[in-house]
Amino acid sequence: MRLAGYWAQTLFSSLFIDEAAQAIEAACWIAISRADRVILAGDHCQLPPTIKCIEAARGSAPSLLEKVVLHKPETVSLLKIQYRMHEDIMRFPSRWFYHDELEAAPEVKYRVSSISIRLSAGSILQNWI
Repeated sequence: MRLAGYWAQTLFSSLFIDEAAQAIEAACWIAISRADRVILAGDHCQLPPTIKCIEAARGSAPSLLEKVVLHKPETVSLLKIQYRMHEDIMRFPSRWFYHDELEAAPEVKYRVSSISIRLSAGSILQNWI
């Protein structure tokens, strides 16, 4: 059996679409039609789908994840603990996008890394990240 034929006959109990806010909806529907359950993971407040064709971009609609957030908000969960940013850096996106609900994990909350940038002769700016 050809590989395409195999996949055309295969059903999945679960389909996980990572970075779903960046996925073009049409590209998801074939896989979705083969699954009993669909899990969309991603952040609709971050990067939208990348559409390289100007004509296609003009007619682009919200991503599938954005549609779920708008029409089925009870099915959406916010992962409130983030592990990448120092608390001071995280504060703006938390307030602006997430109603002050994000928390920095203890591993990054107070992590200090000194980066020195020479602005001019004899002048050093210390950024604490």
